[in-house]
Amino acid sequence: MSNDRDRAPHEPYFARLQAGLDRESDGVASIVLDLDRVDVNVDRVRSMWPRGKAVRLAVKSLPCIALLERLARRFETRRFMVFHPAHLAPLFAAFSDADVLFGKPLAPRAVARSLESLAPEHLGRVRWLVDSARTARELSEVARTHNQVLRAAIEIDIGLHRGGASSAEDLAAIATHFLGRDAALSFAGLMGYDGHLGRVPWPLQTISRSHARSMQRYSTLIDAADRAGLVAGDAVRNAGGSLSFMEYRDGDPSDELTIGSCLVKPAHFADKRLASLDPAMFIATPVLKRIERFVAPDGEWLGPVAGLVRGLRGPGVYVFGGRFNARPVSPTDLVANAVLGDSANQALYQLDRASALDQGDWAFFWPEESEAVMDQFDCVWAVEGDRWSRLPTLR
Repeated sequence: MSNDRDRAPHEPYFARLQAGLDRESDGVASIVLDLDRVDVNVDRVRSMWPRGKAVRLAVKSLPCIALLERLARRFETRRFMVFHPAHLAPLFAAFSDADVLFGKPLAPRAVARSLESLAPEHLGRVRWLVDSARTARELSEVARTHNQVLRAAIEIDIGLHRGGASSAEDLAAIATHFLGRDAALSFAGLMGYDGHLGRVPWPLQTISRSHARSMQRYSTLIDAADRAGLVAGDAVRNAGGSLSFMEYRDGDPSDELTIGSCLVKPAHFADKRLASLDPAMFIATPVLKRIERFVAPDGEWLGPVAGLVRGLRGPGVYVFGGRFNARPVSPTDLVANAVLGDSANQALYQLDRASALDQGDWAFFWPEESEAVMDQFDCVWAVEGDRWSRLPTLR
């Protein structure tokens, strides 16, 4: 790190993270997870949590067993939503009493492979998901092939229109695979995802109005499921999401809500509904070299133009890796170079002329999502106070 700077490259928060990375890390691009911020986010989410709703944690958004263990303790839950069958074994290894609900229907082959590896004592703890008469038939066929009766929840369409039963007729057709003495499926609940809330711009729709319509649809489909004979004492009525949990109330049709991303607050969740939560997850990557002026390959002719384009002018830094699904957060003046900024090997970012970022420093990025970002890395660096620890991820 240069000694002749007139100012530090980062504000105190990221300067502290940089010092920890210098001390603890392997010197490559990494995920930094601020557990102190996670704990504060949990407290704030709990203060907004609707009465009478159980918490189900979305594993894809929090793909780290140690993090899930921490959150399960804080929320006093053993309910998890899983989207990838490979996550079943490590999840049950950590939570032998887990209640698992799949968040999407799986291809029959994926279910079959899961049944071949799933311990018998865990089979009854999984609620598979079907969203049509076809997926119910396919799951039933897999169950019969393996001489099993599988618990399955039914996805219902409460407004997102991404699939799921949307009428009494749909539910009646699905029910034929659950009813009868030789049925290979047992009813385990309903799942209605409301990912459309807030997607339709005002004044065409408001979140509160859209939520009310979704709850009405949910109630209508519950009644239809009851009439179709889809009832069970341990059935769940799942709903919610990180951007909608605060809209629910005691007495609405759901009995549990799924959350995940909001607890680490990636950039895609920088929403006014989550304004009280803090980003708790960052990509940190070493600065490999600094240049004072960009010269394009075989492009000296760009010289006069470069001074006019923000993505070309001024000093720049090459970082370890690139093409991160993330936005620069420290320093905030990082701008991807217009010619070489999309490299996945050594991405080039332009800086303001006064920037002190130099070779040996770290650049920090705020991931757009936690899913499909955290699990690109084999571990995360978890920070709690001054203590750093390496936590493996689910991949």
